[in-house]
Amino acid sequence: ALEHFPKLVEVFVEKVKELFSIKEAQERKEWEDRAAARKEQSKHRRGRNDWER
Repeated sequence: ALEHFPKLVEVFVEKVKELFSIKEAQERKEWEDRAAARKEQSKHRRGRNDWER
C-alpha cells in the first residue's frame, strides 16, 4: 500500500499519532484529577483528626 498510496499512508499514520496523543492526554488528565482528589481527601482527613484531639 505504501508504494501505491504514499499520501494515504502518510495521512493514516498522522491520524493514528493524533488519536494516541489525545488518548494519552486524557489519561494524564484523569490521573492528575485522581491525584488531586486524593490530596484533597487527605487534607480533609487531617483536619478532622485535629478536631477530634
